[in-house]
Amino acid sequence: MKNKKKCLKILITLLLLWFIGHTMVLLVVGFRQDEEKADVALVLGSTVFPDGTLSPWLEARCKKGLELYQKRLVKKIIVSGGLGKEGHDEAAVMAKYFIENGVPIHKILIDNQGVDTYHSILFCKNQLDSDTKIYVVSQYFHVLRTKMGLEKVGFQSIQSVSPNFYHIKDLWSIPREFIGYYVYYFKF
Repeated sequence: MKNKKKCLKILITLLLLWFIGHTMVLLVVGFRQDEEKADVALVLGSTVFPDGTLSPWLEARCKKGLELYQKRLVKKIIVSGGLGKEGHDEAAVMAKYFIENGVPIHKILIDNQGVDTYHSILFCKNQLDSDTKIYVVSQYFHVLRTKMGLEKVGFQSIQSVSPNFYHIKDLWSIPREFIGYYVYYFKF
């Protein structure tokens, strides 16, 4: 009985250390703000409110993608999102945001099948050459998993930026990303 308890304690300690180590890497990668030129920015979707407005976290992502375009760090923008439970096509609403802020429609690739990060990555794989330089634009906690998925499908040059927007939901998102990272690692 004592050996089982001791083994359980060791296992729990190792799992906790693994989680802490992974979270540290997630934070370092997620808060890094690259500033090199790339071909395209992949702006990942999120909630569009029932009235059709961008949620604050999605608006922050779009602003960051727009900033990349305005600084001429990217030539095109991919807006990736699906039909949310609120009834709006996230990608279409995001595209409208970029058009209203001066990005020509021919500079926007619309992925309205990007219902999750997996499908957004598959869109990139199917629409872009593997030598395309990509910026990932999402919240800091989401960057590590997205970059890993893009690498696993063959992209070599992946940079990232994340907006300076934080929410209480981030506390849930970090453990979710820990699990999601390993699910995606074996999914691709």
